[in-house]
Amino acid sequence: WTGLPAVLMGWIDRTLLPGAAFSVRPNGRVRGELHHIRSVVGVTPYGSPRSYRIVVGDGGKRMLRMVRGLCGLRCRFRWLALDGMDGRSQADRTAFLSEVERAMAGLR
Repeated sequence: WTGLPAVLMGWIDRTLLPGAAFSVRPNGRVRGELHHIRSVVGVTPYGSPRSYRIVVGDGGKRMLRMVRGLCGLRCRFRWLALDGMDGRSQADRTAFLSEVERAMAGLR
């Protein structure tokens, strides 16, 4: 429950492969090969409150940070989350969508 959705995890497993997304050097160190990617952005609504995420960890966010590590030092990481989605009003959800639109427009 604290990881990425299965469809996204399956995509990562099938696409971020050795020789394409990363290479392993003779000394055993991993080198990211996705230097053309400038941003990794995660957008998610959480049903649980933020306190739950703090206690159990945030596997999805951690996983996308690791993906960002394959993209080089200039790649930016952004996590947009709406905590406690189950108890949020329509106005809260609309404001979150507006925040996501602004963030995505800023990537151009």
